[in-house]
Amino acid sequence: MAHRKPWIKFYPSDWRADQALRVCSIGARGLWLEMLCVMHEADPYGHLVVNGGPVTEAQLAMLTGVAQVELDALLTELETAGVFSRTRAGVIYSRRLTRDERRSKDGKKAAKIGALLGSRRYRQRVEITREKLPPQGVVTGVAERPPPSLESRVKKKLLMLPPLPPRGRG
Repeated sequence: MAHRKPWIKFYPSDWRADQALRVCSIGARGLWLEMLCVMHEADPYGHLVVNGGPVTEAQLAMLTGVAQVELDALLTELETAGVFSRTRAGVIYSRRLTRDERRSKDGKKAAKIGALLGSRRYRQRVEITREKLPPQGVVTGVAERPPPSLESRVKKKLLMLPPLPPRGRG
Protein backbone atom coordinates (compact mmCIF):
# COMPACT_ATOMS: atom_id res chain seq x y z
CA MET A 1 0.00 0.00 0.00
CA ALA A 2 1.28 3.45 -0.88
CA HIS A 3 1.15 5.70 2.15
CA ARG A 4 0.94 9.31 1.05
CA LYS A 5 0.81 11.20 4.33
CA PRO A 6 0.41 10.34 7.99
CA TRP A 7 -2.84 12.26 8.45
CA ILE A 8 -6.23 12.58 6.80
CA LYS A 9 -8.45 15.63 6.51
CA PHE A 10 -11.34 14.97 8.82
CA TYR A 11 -13.99 17.57 9.53
CA PRO A 12 -16.26 16.50 12.41
CA SER A 13 -18.91 19.02 11.33
CA ASP A 14 -19.01 17.48 7.83
CA TRP A 15 -19.12 13.96 9.29
CA ARG A 16 -22.03 14.85 11.55
CA ALA A 17 -23.85 16.84 8.83
CA ASP A 18 -23.71 14.06 6.20
CA GLN A 19 -27.36 12.98 6.08
CA ALA A 20 -26.57 9.76 4.22
CA LEU A 21 -24.21 8.77 7.01
CA ARG A 22 -26.50 9.96 9.81
CA VAL A 23 -29.26 7.52 8.80
CA CYS A 24 -26.83 4.60 9.16
CA SER A 25 -26.33 2.66 12.37
CA ILE A 26 -23.33 3.32 14.57
CA GLY A 27 -21.88 -0.01 13.40
CA ALA A 28 -22.11 1.04 9.74
CA ARG A 29 -20.55 4.42 10.53
CA GLY A 30 -17.70 2.69 12.37
CA LEU A 31 -17.14 0.40 9.39
CA TRP A 32 -17.10 3.43 7.09
CA LEU A 33 -14.46 5.13 9.22
CA GLU A 34 -12.31 1.99 9.08
CA MET A 35 -12.82 1.85 5.31
CA LEU A 36 -11.74 5.50 5.01
CA CYS A 37 -8.51 4.65 6.81
CA VAL A 38 -7.81 1.81 4.35
CA MET A 39 -8.67 4.06 1.38
CA HIS A 40 -6.37 6.77 2.75
CA GLU A 41 -3.45 4.35 2.45
CA ALA A 42 -4.52 2.95 -0.94
CA ASP A 43 -3.23 3.61 -4.41
CA PRO A 44 -5.21 5.06 -6.11
CA TYR A 45 -6.00 7.31 -3.17
CA GLY A 46 -9.56 7.11 -1.87
CA HIS A 47 -10.27 3.67 -3.39
CA LEU A 48 -10.82 0.46 -1.45
CA VAL A 49 -7.97 -1.52 -2.98
CA VAL A 50 -5.06 -3.58 -1.71
CA ASN A 51 -2.04 -4.16 -3.97
CA GLY A 52 -3.95 -2.59 -6.86
CA GLY A 53 -6.91 -5.00 -6.65
CA PRO A 54 -10.38 -4.52 -5.19
CA VAL A 55 -10.76 -5.59 -1.56
CA THR A 56 -12.89 -8.70 -1.11
CA GLU A 57 -15.42 -8.93 1.72
CA ALA A 58 -13.19 -11.44 3.50
CA GLN A 59 -10.23 -9.05 3.25
CA LEU A 60 -12.38 -6.12 4.38
CA ALA A 61 -13.53 -8.09 7.41
CA MET A 62 -9.90 -8.74 8.36
CA LEU A 63 -8.78 -5.17 7.64
CA THR A 64 -11.58 -3.56 9.67
CA GLY A 65 -12.04 -6.10 12.44
CA VAL A 66 -15.71 -6.60 11.62
CA ALA A 67 -17.11 -10.14 11.73
CA GLN A 68 -17.80 -11.35 8.21
CA VAL A 69 -21.39 -12.28 9.14
CA GLU A 70 -22.05 -8.61 10.07
CA LEU A 71 -20.07 -7.10 7.23
CA ASP A 72 -22.54 -7.81 4.41
CA ALA A 73 -25.43 -6.12 6.25
CA LEU A 74 -23.31 -3.09 7.20
CA LEU A 75 -21.97 -2.66 3.66
CA THR A 76 -25.49 -2.91 2.27
CA GLU A 77 -26.64 -0.29 4.77
CA LEU A 78 -23.86 2.11 3.71
CA GLU A 79 -24.45 1.52 0.00
CA THR A 80 -28.24 1.86 0.26
CA ALA A 81 -27.78 5.19 2.07
CA GLY A 82 -25.43 6.38 -0.68
CA VAL A 83 -22.42 6.85 1.59
CA PHE A 84 -19.90 5.53 -0.96
CA SER A 85 -19.66 5.11 -4.71
CA ARG A 86 -18.31 2.35 -6.93
CA THR A 87 -16.19 2.55 -10.06
CA ARG A 88 -17.33 0.79 -13.24
CA ALA A 89 -15.17 -2.12 -12.11
CA GLY A 90 -17.12 -2.24 -8.83
CA VAL A 91 -14.36 -0.83 -6.61
CA ILE A 92 -15.70 1.11 -3.63
CA TYR A 93 -14.36 4.66 -3.30
CA SER A 94 -14.89 7.75 -1.19
CA ARG A 95 -16.11 10.73 -3.18
CA ARG A 96 -14.70 13.08 -0.53
CA LEU A 97 -11.21 11.54 -0.45
CA THR A 98 -10.90 11.46 -4.23
CA ARG A 99 -12.16 15.07 -4.48
CA ASP A 100 -9.69 16.21 -1.78
CA GLU A 101 -6.84 14.45 -3.59
CA ARG A 102 -7.77 16.09 -6.90
CA ARG A 103 -7.96 19.51 -5.21
CA SER A 104 -4.63 18.91 -3.52
CA LYS A 105 -2.97 18.18 -6.86
CA ASP A 106 -4.67 21.19 -8.47
CA GLY A 107 -3.67 23.32 -5.48
CA LYS A 108 -0.02 22.35 -5.79
CA LYS A 109 -0.07 23.37 -9.45
CA ALA A 110 -1.83 26.62 -8.55
CA ALA A 111 0.68 27.32 -5.78
CA LYS A 112 3.58 26.95 -8.21
CA ILE A 113 1.87 29.25 -10.71
CA GLY A 114 0.97 31.70 -7.93
CA ALA A 115 4.54 31.78 -6.65
CA LEU A 116 5.80 32.51 -10.14
CA LEU A 117 3.20 35.22 -10.76
CA GLY A 118 3.68 36.63 -7.26
CA SER A 119 7.43 37.01 -7.73
CA ARG A 120 6.85 38.73 -11.09
CA ARG A 121 4.30 41.06 -9.49
CA TYR A 122 6.70 41.89 -6.66
CA ARG A 123 9.47 42.71 -9.13
CA GLN A 124 7.05 44.90 -11.10
CA ARG A 125 6.08 46.80 -7.93
CA VAL A 126 9.70 47.41 -7.01
CA GLU A 127 10.52 48.62 -10.53
CA ILE A 128 7.47 50.92 -10.64
CA THR A 129 8.27 52.28 -7.19
CA ARG A 130 11.87 53.00 -8.12
CA GLU A 131 10.69 55.01 -11.15
CA LYS A 132 8.46 57.21 -8.95
CA LEU A 133 11.05 57.95 -6.24
CA PRO A 134 12.89 61.29 -6.27
CA PRO A 135 16.59 61.07 -7.05
CA GLN A 136 18.75 60.15 -4.09
CA GLY A 137 20.30 63.14 -2.30
CA VAL A 138 17.47 65.59 -3.16
CA VAL A 139 16.29 67.37 -0.02
CA THR A 140 12.51 67.42 0.06
CA GLY A 141 11.81 68.34 3.70
CA VAL A 142 12.38 71.48 5.74
CA ALA A 143 14.88 69.96 8.17
CA GLU A 144 18.05 68.75 6.61
CA ARG A 145 18.59 65.09 7.33
CA PRO A 146 20.59 62.55 5.45
CA PRO A 147 18.42 61.16 2.65
CA PRO A 148 16.77 57.78 3.30
CA SER A 149 18.31 54.83 1.56
CA LEU A 150 16.78 53.49 -1.62
CA GLU A 151 15.86 50.29 0.24
CA SER A 152 13.90 52.13 2.94
CA ARG A 153 12.12 54.28 0.34
CA VAL A 154 11.10 51.19 -1.66
CA LYS A 155 9.84 49.45 1.50
CA LYS A 156 7.81 52.54 2.44
CA LYS A 157 6.22 52.69 -1.03
CA LEU A 158 5.47 48.96 -0.96
CA LEU A 159 3.67 49.36 2.37
CA MET A 160 1.40 51.97 0.79
CA LEU A 161 0.36 49.69 -2.09
CA PRO A 162 -2.90 47.73 -1.71
CA PRO A 163 -2.39 44.19 -0.45
CA LEU A 164 -2.33 41.25 -2.85
CA PRO A 165 -5.43 39.02 -2.85
CA PRO A 166 -5.12 36.00 -0.53
CA ARG A 167 -3.64 32.84 -2.00
CA GLY A 168 -4.83 29.30 -1.40
CA ARG A 169 -8.48 28.28 -1.06
CA GLY A 170 -10.71 30.53 -3.02
